[in-house]
Amino acid sequence: MSTIYRPAPVPIDVPSSPAVRLIPLGGLGEIGLNMMLVESGDDVIAVDCGLLFPDDEMPGVDYVIPDFSYLRERRGAFRGVVLTHGHEDHIGALSYLLRDFDVPVYGTPLTLAIAKHRLAEHGVLESADLRAYGPGDEIVLGGFTVSPIRVTHSIADGIGLAIETAVGTIVHTGDFKLDLHPVDDQQADYAAFAALGERGVLALCSDSTNVGRPGHTGSETEVGAALDGRFAEAPGRIIVATFASHIHRIQQLLDLAIRYKRRVGLLGRGRPGRVARAAVTVRESSSSPSATPPGTPPARHHHGPGNAKGRGRHPPRRRPRPWNRSSAPQRRAVGPLRRPALAGPCCKYHRASDRSSRSAGN
Repeated sequence: MSTIYRPAPVPIDVPSSPAVRLIPLGGLGEIGLNMMLVESGDDVIAVDCGLLFPDDEMPGVDYVIPDFSYLRERRGAFRGVVLTHGHEDHIGALSYLLRDFDVPVYGTPLTLAIAKHRLAEHGVLESADLRAYGPGDEIVLGGFTVSPIRVTHSIADGIGLAIETAVGTIVHTGDFKLDLHPVDDQQADYAAFAALGERGVLALCSDSTNVGRPGHTGSETEVGAALDGRFAEAPGRIIVATFASHIHRIQQLLDLAIRYKRRVGLLGRGRPGRVARAAVTVRESSSSPSATPPGTPPARHHHGPGNAKGRGRHPPRRRPRPWNRSSAPQRRAVGPLRRPALAGPCCKYHRASDRSSRSAGN
């Protein structure tokens, strides 16, 4: 993956007639940094706000976040953020965005539960305006109407988005996996996507990771069946590596541990917390009222100018300082840098904390 610094964007003429602009701040041609602005008239919304983990050409960098310069120029038009799921490359930069902008953030319950942990680490949770939504809701943000659509993915509670604009419907799929037998039985809403296609779609923004590889990805339940065989045959300790956010796989491992009377130890910086937050989210969901009966109008939430909340702060546990290559030339990335320019502003690097000072006390 190339990592050249993105140049300043070419100015775009504002059309006189109704129009919509898609402005990617990251996530195109790369794994991570997912954030796209949708702009129409005097309204701007952001889909996701993720970070990018560094590669070998970025020494001393913890992670990369989008550059919010264009949003600062359009501060008065910024209506809110809509999240598709809880992976770090889609929510990891929220804490930096919310330091500068008082806008609502919409997400599904598990997505918000994961985001809250990151916001608390950076001292912005108290002032964050987090609002839960889900399939069947309609969110009105200025001139946009956003409708979440259930999708399946390697993390639970993922959604795609249908965004109604003045000139047509934009469909943003979020990240998805076509799993016909998901662990939680929450099937993707294929009928909703089909209905949108029949009605007409202005633009489709679709996940395309590994789209060039032939075949299809197996169901997560198939992974569980394979793990069952390992549990049945293993005479001793079993060690399984997985992403901390892969709640479905962790759930299958816990179920197998119960079935085969094994004890479980969760290791890793984020895994115990993710499991605890998922458990709390499931309990809250199960205690909430049942699903909306058929024929009931979808819930509608409105947000426009003047709804911003006041900001408060409490000391963060760790806050990497943003920096760029002009202010810290000693941290330049090494090697040929060839990242192509996108329509949005450039990224910002974040300097790694001094690891030597931490290790010295060990």
